[in-house]
Amino acid sequence: MEALVINFAVVIAFLTVIFGILAKVVGFPDQIRKNYKRKPTEGLSTIFIAIAVVSYILWTLHGLLIND
Repeated sequence: MEALVINFAVVIAFLTVIFGILAKVVGFPDQIRKNYKRKPTEGLSTIFIAIAVVSYILWTLHGLLIND
């Protein structure tokens, strides 16, 4: 059972890194560029918000799994 938890923790860690990179590298610059061009912040990308939320949830889950 302990090996399963370690493997699950590794998978969560990997997904956390991937979603974190997506949110920071793809999402933030794209949103900044769009908001700068349009001026108002209405119409934020729901995909970016979803990726950011998933990233933060995964970071929290990862911290819980490694008892951080």
